[in-house]
Amino acid sequence: MNKQTLSELFIIEDFLPKEANVKNSELNSFILNDLATSSFEPLDKNRYGDLNLKFRKEYNWIFDYVVGQIYVKNNKMQLRYEGVSANVEGLGQSSFSRHNVNTFDIFNSPDITVLYCVNGEGEIVIEYPENIYKEKFITLDMEPRKIIIFNSGLKYYFLKNNFKDVRTTLCYKARIV
Repeated sequence: MNKQTLSELFIIEDFLPKEANVKNSELNSFILNDLATSSFEPLDKNRYGDLNLKFRKEYNWIFDYVVGQIYVKNNKMQLRYEGVSANVEGLGQSSFSRHNVNTFDIFNSPDITVLYCVNGEGEIVIEYPENIYKEKFITLDMEPRKIIIFNSGLKYYFLKNNFKDVRTTLCYKARIV
């Protein structure tokens, strides 16, 4: 009897090493500046309030680190960049429950979600998919430099920000090549 894996759900936690030369204070300033000068798309096109970001090479440095680690530690799995956005929550704010799959275009949806905590702290909840475990969830702590990688079809949300600091998070979308 041979077992074949058709799909795999996973969550990976990591930290960006200090040697990565990424300054979170600069990233946070870039994100808050983009927030201040942004005109958000209509709610039907951006129902989660994601912040579209101007290009910055520093955003690529984080994704490059993730790509390298995934390749080395996960059987040479390769990822292709599909975009990055940010979320910002002030004191008392939380995020919407969401996943990063476009249900109208499954085949062009990202396979992997990569979250990077730039500033602030809090907790993220990742829910099991809707099957016999649909009432289960995992709660993970978020702190600066923390990376969380998981399947894009898993729903997630940030709990209320109980800290004075604004919580800023980068959200990368990627395809498995």
